[in-house]
Amino acid sequence: MNLFGYTFQAEYIIGGMAGVIFLLLIFDAVQFVKLSSLKRRLAEFTVGSDAKSLEDEMKEKFSQINALRTAQAKADSDIKLIFSKLVNAYQKSAVYKYDAFREMGGQLSAVLVMLDEKDNGFLINSVHNTSTTGGNYMYMKEIIEGHSAIELSEEEAAALSEAMSGKKRGK
Repeated sequence: MNLFGYTFQAEYIIGGMAGVIFLLLIFDAVQFVKLSSLKRRLAEFTVGSDAKSLEDEMKEKFSQINALRTAQAKADSDIKLIFSKLVNAYQKSAVYKYDAFREMGGQLSAVLVMLDEKDNGFLINSVHNTSTTGGNYMYMKEIIEGHSAIELSEEEAAALSEAMSGKKRGK
């Protein structure tokens, strides 16, 4: 055969076409195997134990995600509210027991200190006396930023320091 000045032998043309057909058959077989695998995986993915469709399953999951987002937003809002109220709550405290009059035992006198995050609050000093005049005297002092406008006794200063540091003293 002569085409455009080239001579072709029919055997070569048929052999070349047979080779191309063979390669196409191999390619087709590979694609068939891949498609079968993909169909099997899709069947496994879409088959549910209660025969729900994939679309129904996805709608349910999105609904659950939306419910979780709503719950998370409420939790975040609640946490912010708690933290805003916590600033003014008493967070630090100390109780310091002592003998007001050295001759008496039992440490019946005590100082109670209550402070917020910014060291604002109060202290109450209860002084116990069993002398003939007897009685129990209570004093309250306001604490602003860790200081009192009224001079503190040694026991009051120790209790205030303990409350502000957050460390309990050893007995």
